[in-house]
Amino acid sequence: MLFWKVGIDPTKIRPAAEALVRRILAGKPLPTINNVVDSYNLASIKTEVALAAFNVDELKGGLMMRTAKPGEQFAGIGMKEPMELTGVKVVVSDEEKLVAVYPYRDADKSKVSSGTKSLMILVCGVPGIGESVLTEAGRVAVEFVTEFCGGTGRLSEML
Repeated sequence: MLFWKVGIDPTKIRPAAEALVRRILAGKPLPTINNVVDSYNLASIKTEVALAAFNVDELKGGLMMRTAKPGEQFAGIGMKEPMELTGVKVVVSDEEKLVAVYPYRDADKSKVSSGTKSLMILVCGVPGIGESVLTEAGRVAVEFVTEFCGGTGRLSEML
């Protein structure tokens, strides 16, 4: 119901966690991007919560979830041309730009690559998903990324 309200046809576009689980159930291989992305994708599969991650070095200020402004441009990972938003979809932005169309597409500019040194993982829920489930998804994501990629991590505050 939420997808329809925000202008997304859930029969065509699925949340990342659901899309990954459907690939497994269909016997298809999981996409391999890089160790970091693959690690938080595994956390998303395990917890069934959609996760996004952003290269902190490409972010300006904090993140905000809001409704897209009509005519706003979004350049997602792998897109040849930016798409123009109508003002219905839910987006995530920093102080300067869009970094995601929630909950299925991240921006190319702030994507996590093999050269990313610092990342922010975003865990967002929808009505019916409790705070404890979201906290656990964040904990698992931090655990998997630090275990498989090194570095340190911590859970941040819930907004």
